[in-house]
Amino acid sequence: MLQNAFIMSPPTVLVTFIRHGESTDNLRTVWAGWKDAPLSNHGMNQARAMGESLADMHFTAIYASPLLRAYTTAQALYDKQDPKPPFTSSLLLREQHFGIAEGKSWSWNHEPGLSLEGHFAKDIYPVLHGDHEKFPNGESLHDLGQRANQAIEELVLPHVRKAAGEGKKGVHIALVSHGLCISQLVSQLLKKNADGVDDGDYRGLLNTAWTRVTVDVKGSQEGEPIEFPDNDTPPLAVKVTDVNRHVHIDNIKRQKGGIGNSAYDPKQADIRAFFGGKTDAEAHSQSNAIDEVGVCLNQLSARKERDECTLTCIAQHFLINHTASASSTLAFELHASMRFVPGGSSGQDVCPHSDGGDQHGPREPRQSIGRIYKVESVRTRLKAPDDNDRQRFFVPECVFSFGNCRAIDEENARAGEATNARAVENNEAKSITRPRAVVAVGLRDCQHWASADIPQLYSLYNQPHSMSGNPPLSSPSEDADRIRMKRLAKLQNAASASNSAAPSPVPTPSTSAASTPPPKPKPIPAPTPKRAPEPAFTPSPVPPKKKATAPLAKFKYDDWENDTITQVFQVTLDPEVALRTNNEVVWLKTFVEGEILTEPGISLRLTADRLEGAVIARLDLDPRTFDNEDDYLPFISQVPREQTVFEYLVGCWKRLNTARSVLLKKGFPPLDIQKALELEEKMRHLIISYVGIDLMSPEAFPHPEGKELGAQELVAMLLSLSSFSAPLLSGPTSPTSLTASEIEPFLQDILRRFEPDDELEGVLGPVVSSLLFHECLFRREGIATVDSVWRGVVGGFEALVAHKSIAQMIVRMEQWNPPSATAPDFEKTSLLGPLLRLNVFPRDWPYLSEAYFAHVEGRPAVDVESSRNSLRGTLKSLQSSLFQILNTIIRASAECREAVLAYFARVVSLNARRAGMQLLLLRFAEPFMDANYTKIDRIDRHYFAHSSRIDVKEETRINATAPEAAQWAESNHPPAGKDFLLMCILCALFSSLSIGTPPPNFISEIFYLTLAMNHYGYQKTIQAFEDYGKQIDDLRKHLESINGDQSWVGTAFQRQVEAAIKQAKDGITKLEAMAAAAGTQLLDPETLFRSNSFNTFVTTWLIRFVDPAKTHPRPIVELPLPKEVPVDFKMLPEYILEDSIEYYIFVTRTAPRSLELSGRDELLIFALTFLTSTWYIKNPFLKSKIVEFLFFGTFRYRNEGPSLLGSVIETHPLALKHLMPAMMHYYIEVEQTGASSQFYDKFNARRNMGYIFKVVWSNPNHRQALRDETKNVDKFVRFVNMMINDVTYLMDESLSDLAQIYNIQAEMENQAEWERKPRQHRQEREQALRGLERQATGYTQLGKSTVELLKMFTAETKEPFMMPEIVDRLAAMLDYNLDALAGPRCQELKVKNKEKYSFNPRQLLSDVLQVYLNLSDQVNFVQAVARDGRSYKKELFEKAAGIAAHHSLKSPQELEQLRLFVVKVEDAKATEEAEEELGEVPDEFLDPLMFTVMRDPVILPTSKAILDRSTIKSHLLSDSKDPFNRVPLTIDEVVPHTELRDRIRAFLADRKNKNTALDKPEEEVTHMNVD
Repeated sequence: MLQNAFIMSPPTVLVTFIRHGESTDNLRTVWAGWKDAPLSNHGMNQARAMGESLADMHFTAIYASPLLRAYTTAQALYDKQDPKPPFTSSLLLREQHFGIAEGKSWSWNHEPGLSLEGHFAKDIYPVLHGDHEKFPNGESLHDLGQRANQAIEELVLPHVRKAAGEGKKGVHIALVSHGLCISQLVSQLLKKNADGVDDGDYRGLLNTAWTRVTVDVKGSQEGEPIEFPDNDTPPLAVKVTDVNRHVHIDNIKRQKGGIGNSAYDPKQADIRAFFGGKTDAEAHSQSNAIDEVGVCLNQLSARKERDECTLTCIAQHFLINHTASASSTLAFELHASMRFVPGGSSGQDVCPHSDGGDQHGPREPRQSIGRIYKVESVRTRLKAPDDNDRQRFFVPECVFSFGNCRAIDEENARAGEATNARAVENNEAKSITRPRAVVAVGLRDCQHWASADIPQLYSLYNQPHSMSGNPPLSSPSEDADRIRMKRLAKLQNAASASNSAAPSPVPTPSTSAASTPPPKPKPIPAPTPKRAPEPAFTPSPVPPKKKATAPLAKFKYDDWENDTITQVFQVTLDPEVALRTNNEVVWLKTFVEGEILTEPGISLRLTADRLEGAVIARLDLDPRTFDNEDDYLPFISQVPREQTVFEYLVGCWKRLNTARSVLLKKGFPPLDIQKALELEEKMRHLIISYVGIDLMSPEAFPHPEGKELGAQELVAMLLSLSSFSAPLLSGPTSPTSLTASEIEPFLQDILRRFEPDDELEGVLGPVVSSLLFHECLFRREGIATVDSVWRGVVGGFEALVAHKSIAQMIVRMEQWNPPSATAPDFEKTSLLGPLLRLNVFPRDWPYLSEAYFAHVEGRPAVDVESSRNSLRGTLKSLQSSLFQILNTIIRASAECREAVLAYFARVVSLNARRAGMQLLLLRFAEPFMDANYTKIDRIDRHYFAHSSRIDVKEETRINATAPEAAQWAESNHPPAGKDFLLMCILCALFSSLSIGTPPPNFISEIFYLTLAMNHYGYQKTIQAFEDYGKQIDDLRKHLESINGDQSWVGTAFQRQVEAAIKQAKDGITKLEAMAAAAGTQLLDPETLFRSNSFNTFVTTWLIRFVDPAKTHPRPIVELPLPKEVPVDFKMLPEYILEDSIEYYIFVTRTAPRSLELSGRDELLIFALTFLTSTWYIKNPFLKSKIVEFLFFGTFRYRNEGPSLLGSVIETHPLALKHLMPAMMHYYIEVEQTGASSQFYDKFNARRNMGYIFKVVWSNPNHRQALRDETKNVDKFVRFVNMMINDVTYLMDESLSDLAQIYNIQAEMENQAEWERKPRQHRQEREQALRGLERQATGYTQLGKSTVELLKMFTAETKEPFMMPEIVDRLAAMLDYNLDALAGPRCQELKVKNKEKYSFNPRQLLSDVLQVYLNLSDQVNFVQAVARDGRSYKKELFEKAAGIAAHHSLKSPQELEQLRLFVVKVEDAKATEEAEEELGEVPDEFLDPLMFTVMRDPVILPTSKAILDRSTIKSHLLSDSKDPFNRVPLTIDEVVPHTELRDRIRAFLADRKNKNTALDKPEEEVTHMNVD
């Protein structure tokens, strides 16, 4: 049963983080971040078990990483939920991206001195150390943390705000993600805790294990809503309640024979039958062990210090959760530190992570140990089953062996395992053998270790352990709580700590946590211990005595003052000091002489009073000049000649930090410390002041020649923040340059010094400008530069804007948004421009297309895809960093937010084509694009009236004129000036009044800016991308025309034509490279995902705008919409609707699969909404475009599986009800568009609609919708009439063009005769041929589509085609086309390469004949064909039947039906002639169905009805029942009516016109050769 999470008062929100099940990549030692791998069968079992275990816990929402392993796991959770919560995928929940290392084997080993790139060249992808290090194109842990923070902000906190605002408690959400990502998610969520951050570590989750965090709004009570400002988060209490819960997988057995390791296939039989039980020691898969080794590796190596529990917790974790054979070794590298307390009895907890307290006496100083650890074996005992009937192992202590790891006896280990097996089987509570954790370490700084400790360790290692006295194994959460309590107690008692325990540095305003710690003394190697032959060491039962507290050291301030100033500034007033340091400390001779310090008895100490003068003297010192006195030259010989003032000051700053750290560790009296810190603060102030002067005016100081000075020096250090600027194993850092960890406190000191005096821009302004206009951003290679210096620009900029004051300073700089900049130079003159212009589009960076995609058509697909992925990875890294930068600036202050919005608006106003900026705005829009559309109504519908940020005065509106739009804006504009002041006064007097409309909120600003940027940037880029394809097609046609006309061969024009051919080929190659480069960014899966999400949100917002209930999509809007169009909707800029439609066309044509995850239903609903209510859109072009993306959505590409909308359009209730009416409605409306190209537009739209009709025709629900639509007779008759008109025109045009093509081809076929023709004649005929070919192709395609449509509709519903105004035109059209396809003119259709023109005469003939067959039982149609005196000839049908039989176009049954149809037509003609001669024919002589004179009347046996034999015979071919009473009937059962037949013959004998069809037997009326 699931543990009850709601004990006592439930928290506001519970967040359960769930790791995915075992994937196929988990079973391999590869870097698997964004690399998508499915679950293994075992992993699927884990996911199902997890879903079952959490089935009773109702989740409000489920969020999942879109990667397959996590998404499938989340699906298993979702399937067990009832009711179903919203289920959303988010890119923010993906695993850390390992860049080029994805899918490659990871390694702990690295070659000393080899750079990171060097390792890659050798296909070695070692583990990186540090939060900021990452593989190229990948993410660092720092990046992952930023993404995790964004996920918390966008996925978790909205639920907290919503629940608190509604007074709710117990909201529960699930986030299904990956191990490293979850650890960062939990960490980021804990940072929201108002009472401080929990420093626990939450890595190492098993597959499908979960960790739970409670988030409570402080002071909240259930049922009492809390109001707080927009997007503000109230004080939170965040607590981890459960860690790594995995009970549900303890009894899952891995399937044998490799089944469990193979990829899960949902088509396989239910693999839950393989579930089985296993003990806890055996339950966990090898994949978890492999994963967690990597996790621990990154976890431990990334930290500089470890607490005392680290090694023990890791060892316990592996020993408890993993089965390790004696022969296997799990090796991993880590950096750790620990405290060790020797001694203790066998029944005491002697683990380094245990609480020593009074039991073990004072702790020894912290020892720094180790790099290589091996988990080999451990000896433990079996504990009795607990309440959950699970076997648990207790690890009483961790044993550390210093030196070489001892070899493990394989035989003894195997024997031990056998003993274990028997013990488990018999459930014996006795000692068993289990792999012991042996940690082999190399000691550093071991001077505190007593040599006697080492033998104790060895004896402890060999000591047998008894069952008694072992404390129970605590849970991870209990361990964490205990450790936190110890730390808290330690901090509280810091003042009374002994002198042997190093105190923690006291934080002051002068330093930061990121300051570089002082260098450690060189390690003193400890003597190597030898194994003693004595018996095992037994600790004394008497606890050791506590050490006496040492008295505080005496502080000599004067000495410290002189020594510190000398050390920090490397100067002295005493030449003897300089000589003792080999002149590394500079003797300030000029200062001594100037201050008259040469008199005897005057102290040469450096004091606070002499500090500034000494510093000035040192800064004025120019070691390059040799005009000094000869006796002084040795004193300045060690001064670096190439060292700048900035480098010197940086060195001083670093030495000052070291001195401060040393001071605080000495344990001096507080008053002395305070006095010393005052001097330290003065030195810091002095150093930073001169740093500022040097940054502003470097010429004020002597400098070496040829070096960059001032701001450029700090820029160079900021550039070093790039993770690619240093090798994997970098050497010691320069004492005069800033490391990555030192830049932040250095900037803080600058801020503290210059911000109060408003001098910050003068100091850091040049730095910002130099950084953001760095020459690397203007190189032709762009983001593909070898040295990747641009990454340093991004990293440096991130470091700067991390400080709110600097961010505010940047947006105040004139270069932030230069007022005089124009569209062409804005991206090069604004601060953000050079960074934002970085992309891969060939318009901006032609080098990239040439370097990465040259001759793309001839290269292997794998090679091209590799180039694409490389650039995409770089782009993702760039876009992520730029978003973080802008997001940081926006959050700095309201002023910064307004500046960023103004910058975006300026780009829009300049119509800058920046597709990259669109992607940044999409990231800003993500927080309000949640799956439930909870914030959609916060978008201001009157934004364009309330804000002038985006100028839309010249934009076309959806359904309004410009004057109407201006009037609307005026009526909705908030009051201003005196009117506004008056409104404020009235509001103050009368509280019931409101001031008016507040300014648009941030959501509205981002939404409308994104729409505008999409229109002016992204859509223009898409258009350019599509133009590449059109230009390639045009060049290929041009090449084809040149190669088709070989008349230039051997003439004076040959060289010129060959040059034209080469130019065309080169142009095609270049355009293909440009298209590939542009597609790299536009078709990137992550870009498509974000764009799809935004477009889906926009279309949903548009429908909600016109929905009378304003509730769409829950429930879905009722269609059709009301006739009255909302005024606010009419006034929207047309580009909002147009861009959504154009984007859908682009994505359904180029990347339809990107919409499969989400967006398909919304696309269909959007199309049906405005096709059923076309009066909402004034522009007919947009309506046709809606049909176009529906066509591409239903189009099935070869070998690519089902179409995007194939299943949705067949099953969605809205489609089943409204698709057919919508298509028919627009088929009629498109006839008159009002555009100059309406003639061609209507055919294109109807061709698309014809294809959609064909796709859905097999669905009986859609056909029923069509039949229902025929009840509107007038409308359907118009539809049928236009369809017939189209067939008539298109067939006539296409067949006419094909006949002309045939004639030209025949003329050219006689080569000798053709060569004798004049050259001009040949060129004219060839040109005419190419024009006819282009035209004929379009006509034949459209004609074929329309005939197919006619065939389908006549098969389903016949009555509308029998209307008097339709039937004669239909019969004439069919007869005319039958004559063209089977008559004498058909010889002119035998063109060469019919496929080139999409011309299939046999299929076309079959379709025309099928229309005849569909209507053959309709008397009006028979009579209409008989009345067609222009084209009808029975001989045409005879020939057509012969062709159909010869090519198997129709079955024998269908051919017989066609023959009987012709008989009826002939009878109808004869009957009409008889009526003209003899008057009205008696009704009893007429067939009751066909109304023609019966030739051979027969009586139906059951209904007794009398019909002509040919009529009932034709009927029985398609229906085996009596047409009058529906009783089964065969032709053999009919009874001849001979008496009636004789009377009919007598009646006809009086005619003048003899020898008609009525005078012949049925078999002789027509002779169809069907053999």
